[in-house]
Amino acid sequence: MDVARAEVRRGRRLLVRTTENGTIEISEQALISLIRVAATKVPGIHSRRCRIEIDAGTGSQTEKSWCPVPATRVVINLRVAAAAGIEIPAAVKALREQISKILPASMGVKAGAINITVEDLYDV
Repeated sequence: MDVARAEVRRGRRLLVRTTENGTIEISEQALISLIRVAATKVPGIHSRRCRIEIDAGTGSQTEKSWCPVPATRVVINLRVAAAAGIEIPAAVKALREQISKILPASMGVKAGAINITVEDLYDV
């Protein structure tokens, strides 16, 4: 299933940091993969579709993948399926906390809004 989810296109590159030795960049794909990893840590939640929006602080975004965008704030739109019988508000809260912790710890990127939509229930 992971292969089916992977996209050929890596998306835009996000500028995480500039140092005296060069820049540190990550792809949108890598960021989305990390969000999916966070979703696997919450029992009863399966990630489905994930889209991110980058707020570079300039009010504009570039679509050119070769031109890194400064990632000052990332807005996450995540669609998930929840197991029947779990407490959905508690699971969504736990997922939001996981994402808020894993992004800065792993990639140095802060999450802005984390919009989570439970679009389906599944049997356990």
